[in-house]
Amino acid sequence: MRDLGRHHRARSGLDVAALVVDLERVVAYARVDEGELVTVLELAPWLDPVLLGNPGARAGRRRPEVGLRQLNHLRIAAETVSVAAAAAAACEHRCHNRRDDPPGADRSDSGRSSRVSVVLVTGGCGFIGSHVVDELVARGERVRVLDLLHPLSHEGDPDYLNSAAEYVFGDVQDAGLVARCLDGVASVSHQAAMVGLGSDFDDVVDYVRHNDVGTATLLRALARRTEPVRLVLASSMVVYGEGRYRCGEHGLVRPGPRTRERLDAGEFEPVCPRCGRPLEPEAVPEEAPIDPRNVYAATKAQQEQLCSAFARETGTAVTALRYHNVYGPRMPRDTPYAGVASIFRSALEGGRVPRVFEDGRQLRDFVHVRDVAAANVLALAGALSGPLNVASGEPHTVGELAQELSKAFGGDPPVTTGDFRLGDVRHVFASTERAAAELGFRASVSFAEGVREFATAPLRA
Repeated sequence: MRDLGRHHRARSGLDVAALVVDLERVVAYARVDEGELVTVLELAPWLDPVLLGNPGARAGRRRPEVGLRQLNHLRIAAETVSVAAAAAAACEHRCHNRRDDPPGADRSDSGRSSRVSVVLVTGGCGFIGSHVVDELVARGERVRVLDLLHPLSHEGDPDYLNSAAEYVFGDVQDAGLVARCLDGVASVSHQAAMVGLGSDFDDVVDYVRHNDVGTATLLRALARRTEPVRLVLASSMVVYGEGRYRCGEHGLVRPGPRTRERLDAGEFEPVCPRCGRPLEPEAVPEEAPIDPRNVYAATKAQQEQLCSAFARETGTAVTALRYHNVYGPRMPRDTPYAGVASIFRSALEGGRVPRVFEDGRQLRDFVHVRDVAAANVLALAGALSGPLNVASGEPHTVGELAQELSKAFGGDPPVTTGDFRLGDVRHVFASTERAAAELGFRASVSFAEGVREFATAPLRA
């Protein structure tokens, strides 16, 4: 192991002798040999690096070749090793300043001074987060991004990262990393999350870990700070479950989850739980009770509840933006974790016919990602607490989206399959009154304009 310390020092120029005891513990715990640990040390700057400033710097660094099976085996060791790598990198930074600065020069890192106000965007490399970053930068804000670049969402480094932002590549569940990222931060846009319905229930632990444990880690770090920090949470309309329905006889009612038997029979519309008659869907307001119907929805509801508890106990203003069906450039392609707009567009791009589930008459509110980014910027500048719908105010059917997208793309018309997914809801679309009155937010991109653009907009690999 002492040879390992000398070996890594020769490679990196860093003195890791003081860290050998920790590394020996890692080897024993993770059951990796010294050669594998060298690989971990080489990967550590990718797993939990110090602030890079320019995203191009990361893209230009050569990542060691390692298979997924080996990386999974090494993952146990990554946390301790990444802390060591960060400490060594910080040491190198300090030593570099001392070597190169003239005598008497100010050695403080003015670019990272805690006196300068920063907006932290978690998940800022993703579909929505990257647009939030662009909007903030365009308005002259100093932006720091924390993003895991999860392989379920990113095949590699995105080519659209904003060169004016500061990037940290790591996990929001890493308490030490989150604390470092909060240095100088005055407001947080918390976009990091695992989204969509996923593959099956086997994803449940990953959803809870990324969404709820990650949020709890961030909130704990914020609660430990002495300075107040504004927090905006990316929530979702999925917390409502089925939308708002009215029965002609019984008024507002809440239908239960749709059963497999009814869905198999092609009976997709919810019925009144009291009389069994058809229901009329209505726009759902923020005061509607939440009723999550799938794993993703449950984790988003829990995020909101954690943030509400944090707001009550700390007095911090926290806004939960309940996004409706967001679409636009940079959506991920060909993944069960993407939204329906991306699934349709990916099919068209691959020469396939878009397949519309159920009868295609499900009502949704499709809101363009640029409008969602604008809503985030407004919320960060305000002091509102509680949930707000972020939507266009124009409900459209899923079948209409597929039809218009196919037409704009020049592909074959969609087919309606009658298939269904348990956990999907029938109708949910938003009331936008509160967002307009209290936030001053109104969507500016129409459905027709947005779909035409999205038909040829680049998707993310």
